[in-house]
Amino acid sequence: MAKRVWNIRYSLGNTGREIGDAGNPRKRSEAIPVAEEIAKRANWHVWVEHVDTRKRIWDSHSVAGKEASGGSLVSGPVSVEQQREMIEHNARQAREAGKKRSGT
Repeated sequence: MAKRVWNIRYSLGNTGREIGDAGNPRKRSEAIPVAEEIAKRANWHVWVEHVDTRKRIWDSHSVAGKEASGGSLVSGPVSVEQQREMIEHNARQAREAGKKRSGT
């Protein structure tokens, strides 16, 4: 019996806001493909985590590096420090992209 215990969460651009997907909770077989699609289309930091333990099973910006799918399966939870590093990385990329668009 498949249980719906996986939440898709994402960080909105460089705002630092984290939100959950409207379809949460989901089955694992549904959650990872949907998270991959969100990561590709919106270019946001997206991850799949357990409802209760918050253990991440997929992360679009895994510290281990990205795979061709746009993300990586992670073997354990991502630390708060790693989350901060990923958010700061996203903010830097957004600032650089903004500078390139504005020509400064």
